[in-house]
Amino acid sequence: MAESFLIIGDGVFGLSTSYYLRCQDRLFKICAKAEAHAPSQDIAKISRTDYPGLVRMKEAQAAHELWTTDNLYKKFCTKVGRVVVYDFENSATLRMINKNRQKCNLKHRETLDKESFTEAFGGVQTSDLAYIFNDDDALIDWTSIMKLLHSAVESETAAPVRRLVPGTNRVDAVVIDHPVHGEEMLDTTNVKIILAAGPWVMTILDRSGIDGPPAGLSLTAILAFHLAIDDEQYSFYSAKPIFSHIGTGEILPPVCDQKVMKVTWTKKPFTTASDWLLRSPDLSRSAFVAREAQAMRRWLLQSHPRLKKAKVTAHFYWDAMAPGQVPYISRHPQYLNLTIAGGGSYTHGKDLPTIGQSIVKAAEGQLQEASMQRYGWQRREDLNEPDSQPLLSTGQKYEVLENEAREHYEWTQEDVPDLSNFYV
Repeated sequence: MAESFLIIGDGVFGLSTSYYLRCQDRLFKICAKAEAHAPSQDIAKISRTDYPGLVRMKEAQAAHELWTTDNLYKKFCTKVGRVVVYDFENSATLRMINKNRQKCNLKHRETLDKESFTEAFGGVQTSDLAYIFNDDDALIDWTSIMKLLHSAVESETAAPVRRLVPGTNRVDAVVIDHPVHGEEMLDTTNVKIILAAGPWVMTILDRSGIDGPPAGLSLTAILAFHLAIDDEQYSFYSAKPIFSHIGTGEILPPVCDQKVMKVTWTKKPFTTASDWLLRSPDLSRSAFVAREAQAMRRWLLQSHPRLKKAKVTAHFYWDAMAPGQVPYISRHPQYLNLTIAGGGSYTHGKDLPTIGQSIVKAAEGQLQEASMQRYGWQRREDLNEPDSQPLLSTGQKYEVLENEAREHYEWTQEDVPDLSNFYV
């Protein structure tokens, strides 16, 4: 194989790495399989810089700078601002954010007048909530930028990797699942391998008999609801900022001319006791999802009544969660040509413009000491920061949530509402 890099995965980490290598005129091949429920298959995302951890805030600022100024990325980024709502139990997060902003010589986030929120969105304001307006937050047309980058890397994409073939201190080959010929082996003796397969990182390592990171990676999913909106709703919301209620959900306005909005439902993240999530199940008759869809509808009708009668489609996205929601970007301690890049934890999609450079540096042993201590195989506990989105680390097993919903409503399978015909 002539390529100097083999990148396993074409999500955020894999594609960012591929694009960085392309810009450096480096040789590489991608092995990947498109997955409908990977976070990289999203329709819209947020570029923001406020985090309770100072290091994470600086990382996000570097990515945000490219999103808003780089000739490639800024075409897909619109500074619409974001209304952020904090309730009492999350007020400490706002205090940590303002403390970090002071250290970065940025002004504090000021409280928004609650009546202004009601006037802007038509929803009911609650007196015990704090409303903040972030004027610099931006909406990303995610589908379009990912499509462009896939085209820009101009690399032949091979079939997905099933397992690695370890030698003494290197990975000697990878076994791919060819759609026609079945399993095929690619020689990787003189190749640097980037394992950036999202939730499949641990699955591939386990199949290969290779140890993963000591603290491991867990699989967590969140629900997202796509709202098909009419002309009047599109006209209203296309001129509005993003809306985030910490610990509940986020409402993203339509991107470009698409009459679709996205609600990210962060209130009920979930895990699974098996590889069930990786098999792309149909959730249209799930009692748990039906319960959450009804809760989401009640929330929208109170805070954003103009979205009434929008048609709802339920989706879910999964990602690998790393300890502290800090990804692993590290060469494997035993296999010198294998670099692990995983654990995006839903917070690192916005790092698309920057993360690839760090991954290549890790593969070539050029990461600075501070980055090695943050992203490395062994983490320094004294460097731990508050989780970027702590509620995403509290997910219950889907199987438990499904049983709870059925018991609460006394639903049989036939009783579960059909989400293919669900409206706000």
